[in-house]
Amino acid sequence: RVQMTLTHIGDAAKMPLKLRVAKWLIRNSAATEATENGAPTRIAMRQIDLANALGVSRVSIGKTLKELSAEGCIEIGYGGLTITDRHALSAKILVP
Repeated sequence: RVQMTLTHIGDAAKMPLKLRVAKWLIRNSAATEATENGAPTRIAMRQIDLANALGVSRVSIGKTLKELSAEGCIEIGYGGLTITDRHALSAKILVP
């Protein structure tokens, strides 16, 4: 738990918001991932809850999610979102 907290603090200090959101979505979708690799994964979470989890405004999260949606990584829906391209979303984390 301490390591996870230190990782979160380090991410908040160094990573742009889009990368932090991508990392959070990948990490928190692992528990709900479908049995088929590459299948869409639904995450039931409001934008305000995601904003609170990352310590940013809901407006910032909304803009970032729209960017990820335009890039084809996610689909935004009522009360949550769907990861449509997990590979593309994961690749964003690896970009320096």
